[in-house]
Amino acid sequence: METPLLSVEEFGLALAKGQGRTILALRHTKEREPYFDAIIEGCLRNRPSNYDYLIKPPGVPYLWSVVAEAGLKERLLGDLLAILFDENKIYNRDRYFGFLDRFIRDGETRAQDALFTLAQRGYGDAQDMLADGSEHGLEWVVENVLPQLKPADHWRIAMWLPDKEDEDATPTQKRLRKMHRQYAEALDASRAKQAEPTFTPREFLARLNQKHLVLRNAQEFAEQADDDLFLEAANLLFTLKHDLSRSRLASVFVYRPFPLPPETLFPYADIEFEGWAVCALLGTFDSPSVRAFALDLIQQEYLPLHAVSALTASFQPGDEEAIAINLDLERLSDPVDFQWFAFDVLNFFKKRPEANWQTHAEWIYEHSPCGDWRAGAFEWMDEHGIVPERIRQEAPYDSESAIRERVAASRLSP
Repeated sequence: METPLLSVEEFGLALAKGQGRTILALRHTKEREPYFDAIIEGCLRNRPSNYDYLIKPPGVPYLWSVVAEAGLKERLLGDLLAILFDENKIYNRDRYFGFLDRFIRDGETRAQDALFTLAQRGYGDAQDMLADGSEHGLEWVVENVLPQLKPADHWRIAMWLPDKEDEDATPTQKRLRKMHRQYAEALDASRAKQAEPTFTPREFLARLNQKHLVLRNAQEFAEQADDDLFLEAANLLFTLKHDLSRSRLASVFVYRPFPLPPETLFPYADIEFEGWAVCALLGTFDSPSVRAFALDLIQQEYLPLHAVSALTASFQPGDEEAIAINLDLERLSDPVDFQWFAFDVLNFFKKRPEANWQTHAEWIYEHSPCGDWRAGAFEWMDEHGIVPERIRQEAPYDSESAIRERVAASRLSP
């Protein structure tokens, strides 16, 4: 019996990440049926996680290519229609309607009929897709949806119109374009009235515990505060109790150098929720003491959030080996820790390109659930001409357009 290119578990993990090896497995494994349940599960039944804001999962175009390669369109359509009409099973609305759109473009009348039924039942996603799909659909939406549309929801009108204004626009499109323009102008005027308040440097320090402060206030403070007040702000960093206030105050020193010795920051680098801002601040110092502290920090049993960033300015060739101790899924079992570690390492790829990041790049490419991070790792390997053969073979089928485009434009193209 033929040994499959990927086990079912490996296939499911690769599908969830958007790696091109799924296509290769389908093409080069005779017994493909064991993968089929994993494909449908990955397309329709995987619930969005609490960490989706951190990652870029594979989109419909990639999943559709896997479905097509496996010959599963009919099965997918049947399961999709069952889910769309069952409110208890709608976990990922954007993805479901993306698949529905693919079937409609394929000329599948069952998908078109389902879209119209869902629009009649009040599904906004279906109504918007219907309006964008045909002149008849637009007229139906204008007649049946627009009269009940609240002014605050007029942003949806943009979804019914072409991206660019067309000279051949129909009277209905012109009327909708005017309505949306009026909505956008009113929204801009409203936002102007609610512009972020400006504080004096003294007021900024007094209001740090108010959650509405944002980065613009920090930049204004850094630019306007005199030396004495700026030194007061640096000392305040050690007495604030609210983690949000401390991280906001730390952002001040992005715009103006921290005026105290970096060693004063060491005790705060691994404090939960706020240490990340201190680590980022330490990363602005090119100092032997900071380097020694950072190397110790990133090798301790528990990796603090953004700990790797503390090494940014003081990094020396060879330090990448110390960072590599964290290339361990057990050490980075928390998705938040994983993603920010990968983010920091990718920054090193750009700031310290002379270092040997091959092991790091391959590991991030292999294990990151985020397409952006995988693309960043691939980019470094490609620029240095050291893309492994196994990655070179699968890259043209990756979910990330940045990887596919780089392959098409480089010597890697098959």
